[in-house]
Amino acid sequence: MVNGKFSVEFLTRTFSSQLNVQHSFLTNPSVSFIKHSTLNIQHYVMRCCMIHPTIELGGTVMAANSGFPVSLDVRGYPVLVLGGDEEAAEKTQRLLEAGAKVIVVAPTLHDILKDLAASAKVLHRGRHFRDADLESAILVLNMVRGDRDFSRALFAKAREKKILLWSVDQPEASTVTMPAVVACGHLRVAISTSGVAPALSGFMKEDMEKIFGEEFAAFVDWLGQLREHTKAHEPDFETRRTLLREALDGFRLMGKVQYPKVWLDERAKLTVVPGVKGEA
Repeated sequence: MVNGKFSVEFLTRTFSSQLNVQHSFLTNPSVSFIKHSTLNIQHYVMRCCMIHPTIELGGTVMAANSGFPVSLDVRGYPVLVLGGDEEAAEKTQRLLEAGAKVIVVAPTLHDILKDLAASAKVLHRGRHFRDADLESAILVLNMVRGDRDFSRALFAKAREKKILLWSVDQPEASTVTMPAVVACGHLRVAISTSGVAPALSGFMKEDMEKIFGEEFAAFVDWLGQLREHTKAHEPDFETRRTLLREALDGFRLMGKVQYPKVWLDERAKLTVVPGVKGEA
């Protein structure tokens, strides 16, 4: 059985030396992206033909952090979801698809979560968060908005207990960031803007969902079957690899980027740096 996993990105600025995660549930994805809430870009710094943003988060100014992309195998592990709104329901469904044991802590629930709790697909604790809720959880999704004090306190507890934490709209109170995943069969594609342009991630996700349809899902299934067949009938690794690469001969993912006029106008105003066209 192939596990879809749950894509996250570690914010190494906050959790680098303190993270104690079992290797068994960490694997590298081929592509990763992060879905962030809207952030305020304070200013741009031109350097080496790159635009490096500085972001203002809840009164704290910090450089955007690209993190360390991994895919988290949560199958069979307890994951805590704090909050019972529609967004919490969406995250809960994704966790269930990845095989997690989901515990939802919230006084009230969205209808979707009510159905999941009634069918025993999730465990519901109908109250506010308690410290004891963190016991045994490997990941916490804090869906509570508008309570910075709570998020900061939860962040401190998560670091103390070495638990992965994502707080909605609060990357400064998170140890991981949350990607919005393009899913097609066994394919998972994640797009990262490092929290700088969350809306762009959403636009790219919508366009990519139009590219990867039923035929692509069938194609990936066929490649998986071919791989299993070669493993069973061809003992030589190099021969197997050659056969599988030949099966991909001719595959290309092609496309182009169409930029909005507002960016083209802005780009023309930027100071010229080596290798970049456009002049103020």
